[in-house]
Amino acid sequence: GIRDDLVTGVQTCALPISGPVQTVYRGELYSLVRAVETLPGRIVVVTDCLGVQREAQRLIAGGRADCVGRHADLWGRFHRAIAPQPGGEAAGGWCRVAVRWVPSHQSRGSSRLTEEDRAGNDQADRLARGAAERAGPTQGQLARYLAAFDRVTQSFLTGAWHAPV
Repeated sequence: GIRDDLVTGVQTCALPISGPVQTVYRGELYSLVRAVETLPGRIVVVTDCLGVQREAQRLIAGGRADCVGRHADLWGRFHRAIAPQPGGEAAGGWCRVAVRWVPSHQSRGSSRLTEEDRAGNDQADRLARGAAERAGPTQGQLARYLAAFDRVTQSFLTGAWHAPV
């Protein structure tokens, strides 16, 4: 989910993730891309996914986007969105985007993050969970689940299944 506090007050949105790979990492990356593509001016994006934060900072520092990985489509979009535009605000050598990591799922009062960051992370998680529930499983996820269910059922029916100890 995306939570936008600074530009227009508190606005939130949760969107389906594009592409066949449906993972938490991809959801965090998609939220980052959408924020960078849609929010104007200088922005700081806060994520609880350290891998997304590190790769984003690497690209912001001048690295090249991977053009063949599982999430190449989204990293390519991010890279294009942060590129300085001719005569644009970022043409002076700085990037308008910073990406900051916060630890996830911290209880109220944790010294590892501010109360504002904890509340924002919790809200973004609720938005993402709601969007995932509305979207339901992908066809691939459903097929894998049904195949696993069939294997367990067959094992149980043939007597080959043993309860975990």
